[in-house]
Amino acid sequence: MKASGFAPPASSAWRRLGAPALGVALVATLAFWLADAEPLAGARAAARRDAVPATTFASKKVRNGLFRAGRLFLQPPADLLAQRPLGRDGRCPELEIGAQALGPEQLPSTVLVPAEARARRDSPLVSLYLEPCRLRRLVDNPEGFGPEWEEPGWVSYFEGGELRFASPVAVRLQGGFSRKRPGYKSFRLIFRDRAGATGWPGRSLAPGVGDQPIEQVILHNDLRHDQRGIPWQLSNSLSYDIARHLGALAPETLPIRLLVNGEPRPPYVLTERIDKDWLRRRFGHDKFDVLRAKGAREPEEQALWDEAARWAATAPAPLLASEVEKYFDLDNLTRWYLTVLVCSTGDVFQAVMTRDRRGEVSDGRWFFVAWDMDMSFRRPKQARTEGWKRDQFRFVMGRPPGDKMPPRILLHRLLNEDPEYRSEFLRLFVEVVNHRVDERYLRERLDHYAHLARTLPVADLRYQGELEKFFQLRFDEMFRQLSLHFQVGPPQPVTVHGPAGALRVDGYEVPAEYHGRYPSGLMVAVAVAEPWRSRLAAWRVDGELVAPSDRLELTVTGPLVIEAVMTP
Repeated sequence: MKASGFAPPASSAWRRLGAPALGVALVATLAFWLADAEPLAGARAAARRDAVPATTFASKKVRNGLFRAGRLFLQPPADLLAQRPLGRDGRCPELEIGAQALGPEQLPSTVLVPAEARARRDSPLVSLYLEPCRLRRLVDNPEGFGPEWEEPGWVSYFEGGELRFASPVAVRLQGGFSRKRPGYKSFRLIFRDRAGATGWPGRSLAPGVGDQPIEQVILHNDLRHDQRGIPWQLSNSLSYDIARHLGALAPETLPIRLLVNGEPRPPYVLTERIDKDWLRRRFGHDKFDVLRAKGAREPEEQALWDEAARWAATAPAPLLASEVEKYFDLDNLTRWYLTVLVCSTGDVFQAVMTRDRRGEVSDGRWFFVAWDMDMSFRRPKQARTEGWKRDQFRFVMGRPPGDKMPPRILLHRLLNEDPEYRSEFLRLFVEVVNHRVDERYLRERLDHYAHLARTLPVADLRYQGELEKFFQLRFDEMFRQLSLHFQVGPPQPVTVHGPAGALRVDGYEVPAEYHGRYPSGLMVAVAVAEPWRSRLAAWRVDGELVAPSDRLELTVTGPLVIEAVMTP
């Protein structure tokens, strides 16, 4: 497919001006940028009409400076889909450079979008363009990491049938083991100012991200197969939603339709990358240590990781929460682990560990951000156990934690050595099951993602039935595992009756009829909301009247029915 109008053929400039004249024009452009010399405007205008090879510039520093200043721009090839061969150095031929910026509608990532795909208003669309030679170089070298394996491209974003954003972009493959699998790859998009990029608009990803541009986003192919061969999708997105709902930190995601060089891919998920830019957008600065659980680390990062692991492993026993909290945000770590339990995430310890060097966020203690939770809910091909049966208590509490993974060591020791932390963990667990990830919340999220899957569309929806089955069985299984590993009795049903909006159970507003489950020995607290207190005549507990009080606290030892008796 020819893309006429993007840039005149490079040879035309050489024929019209000759190589020396064009070189003078380009040097004049640089001089004008440096000195704002109006007499050189004619030469600058001549340079703008031409595209020249990148090798025209002897200095990469000068070239990048002109890119940052908005004086030079990469030009796509005239034939967008032509397959140029790799050179002897294993690289693709250089793209040409021009002094005229292409408009959003002229970018190849926009031009290659079919009219019918662009017109759809029911789901967002991302179109990515890489010259075929460059796309092949990345895909054929899945173990290539770092800037050497980064290629220039263009990306366009459509929402409601309208072009909302378009920009040059640097592209790498994304992922660890997943990049080596056959099939469609995930990509990391990097918006560098030296390439004329402006950053992904945050609000298009999620309202909570705000208007700040995002420096790096992931185009994630999250299609994964279970042991039966059923393809699952959108697992990361649902897991991250649950993490945030439980008070943990997690990136925002946006399920999208994706075109690569005009060809449709299965639905992908646009995802924030957890890095210093992500932290800056949330906390106002980027002075953080950021340590990834997997992959290569810089020497200073490895030293910090090893120091944290060594402290967790060698601190005197018993390791108490009060001591851990001096160095780690334990509430944050616990809520992340509760997310792993609810979602039954395999390959558990993938969270990003980070610390504010200014000492502001979490008082300068280490905290964790959920990441790479696509092994949630399902039974992977290599697993022996159904997803809903996965016992993450045994994995953390029962198995030796080793000496390499700080969060695993901390949780193992705290759950085994500190009775007060175990009690607090039990309280949070009950809060999560009864009040956070309750039936109403799950129904809303499952319906939301079922609708998205139908709209995109996801080709095979069998996984949705498996996901429904997962949540029907998971909570009973978690209580069974809790009884086994925490030596507590089986969960007891607690029912609370009262006028809608009148009562708070464990601090949460509840409907007129509340149903919860509590391990024997735990306490349930029922309070009357302020406007209803004057009308409380008595409590009825298992049929017995109890004197009225604004707050009723009872230890659960068996099935329990509580009723707030109100005056008319």
